[in-house]
Amino acid sequence: MGWGNPEPQAIEKAKEKVNTVLAFFERLLDDRPFFGSNNVTFAECTAGTVVPLLSWQVGVAIDGYPKIQAWCDRLMSRPSWHETQFTEADLAAFASRRQKFLEQSQA
Repeated sequence: MGWGNPEPQAIEKAKEKVNTVLAFFERLLDDRPFFGSNNVTFAECTAGTVVPLLSWQVGVAIDGYPKIQAWCDRLMSRPSWHETQFTEADLAAFASRRQKFLEQSQA
């Protein structure tokens, strides 16, 4: 995404932290369909903007977390949720605009 060239050790450490959070989310979901209850809550709005992107943007697979995967599937099956999610094209456009901004601000 054009965020620079972080050191491999920093990337691995960040992935470890993400997996720690995913394990916490997995336990937090327990047997509920959503974090706070049987309905979508602010927690879904917050975590749901990041977790579905982890595998294709960060390289952290969520398939080892079956409750998180089912949760993501439930979110993505909601028409209102699906309509508001970023696409790869949206993210690429954002990265391009951000890079141009950074180049202009450093000039």
